[in-house]
Amino acid sequence: MFSRRDIIKMIIPLILQNILSVTIGAMDSIMVSAAGEAAVSGVSLVGTLDVLLITAFSSLVTGGSVVISQSLGENDNTMARECAKQLIYVTTGIAVVITVIVGCVREPLLNLLYGKAATDVMQNAQDYFMIISLSFPFLAINSSCAALFRTMGNTVTPMGVSIGMNIINVIGNAVFIYGFHMGAAGAAIATLISRIAGAAVGIVLLHNRKNTVYFDKILRYRPNIGIIKKMLYIGVPHGIEESFFSLGRLMTQSLISSMGTASIAANSVASTIANYQYMTSSAISSVVIPVVGRCIGAKKKTRLSNIQKCLCV
Repeated sequence: MFSRRDIIKMIIPLILQNILSVTIGAMDSIMVSAAGEAAVSGVSLVGTLDVLLITAFSSLVTGGSVVISQSLGENDNTMARECAKQLIYVTTGIAVVITVIVGCVREPLLNLLYGKAATDVMQNAQDYFMIISLSFPFLAINSSCAALFRTMGNTVTPMGVSIGMNIINVIGNAVFIYGFHMGAAGAAIATLISRIAGAAVGIVLLHNRKNTVYFDKILRYRPNIGIIKKMLYIGVPHGIEESFFSLGRLMTQSLISSMGTASIAANSVASTIANYQYMTSSAISSVVIPVVGRCIGAKKKTRLSNIQKCLCV
């Protein structure tokens, strides 16, 4: 079903997308640093916590990708489209709940984790956390749309959307940080705008009926408990696994927060640069899900050994 050439064509755009994302992340740190160490430190503290919270719906995206890939492997495109609609609504719903919870417990949560941080760092962290949490539903939509394109073997379109989002983010940072001198809050607003744009573009592109998986009457939704259970069955264990890793980083960040503003800022910059080492493995893992899922759905498990050799090479 997938030759080595097909897999490489899927992996390369994802690697380029990861390189761009990490590079833009480094530029974000540089631009936020113009507002001082306190702003960089505040953004860094929230960033680690964000990753843990985002796991709640990103793990469901993984589960949905597996279910949809298997449906495509079975040539059941109607079921794949129904799964796509369920994925969008459920992930967005979970993200909305997380946003509401963050709005209610933002301050005590940050004090619990980073209570020893300087006052100005905590203020920047609270401002950034409140605004960035508003972007979670749009991030859930964007992540789901990108996953749907990957299940169809299309990694170029998500890369294009990501490039557009990153350009908007950089321009927004320049306007809000340098122009309006809004510091960490300005960086959060720029991210919010870029995620809104990415979600909107993803929804529009997936209304194209030329796609194998597309949205049909997206506003007409009825929960399908059977499909949702399948997604949760796969996504929840993956989410728990990812949460333990993120929790470890969060505990480390909590420890570093007691060492002073300079230490927090240094850790933020070093972590951003360290992300470059994960780009290739991250791209391969994103490709594995749709490729293996479609092979299993088509009951062609014997091809999985060949695919594993391709990925190892």
